[in-house]
Amino acid sequence: MEYTTRRIEVSRGIVREQEARIAQQRRKVMQFLADRNPADELQARLLIMEQSLIAMTRFLRMLERDIQDEFGLHQHQIRKRIEDRRQAVRTETVAEAADRFASQARDSILAPDETVESLDRLARAMRPLAGQ
Repeated sequence: MEYTTRRIEVSRGIVREQEARIAQQRRKVMQFLADRNPADELQARLLIMEQSLIAMTRFLRMLERDIQDEFGLHQHQIRKRIEDRRQAVRTETVAEAADRFASQARDSILAPDETVESLDRLARAMRPLAGQ
């Protein structure tokens, strides 16, 4: 019993010493927090925001690149084609182009279509099989 009582007292002493150290460390931390310059915290926040912005812009660039690769958008080539067409000299007016388009459309509609005749023959051949 004497051994356990002494052991308990030694343990209590160790606990008191640790509590004193913790209290001392808390006072030091509170003193550091009180003495700290508020500009340091603001500067730290600014650095964090800048790092976040850099990460977001990097992500955005990667996303844009992935979208361009996925859809096959070659912006430089497309821009070049558009600029070349805009700079090209027109050989006909808008009215002449419309007339040419109308005549091409009329000719394509009036031209006989070979596939229509073959489909007609196929439909006529299938009618007896359908019982009509």
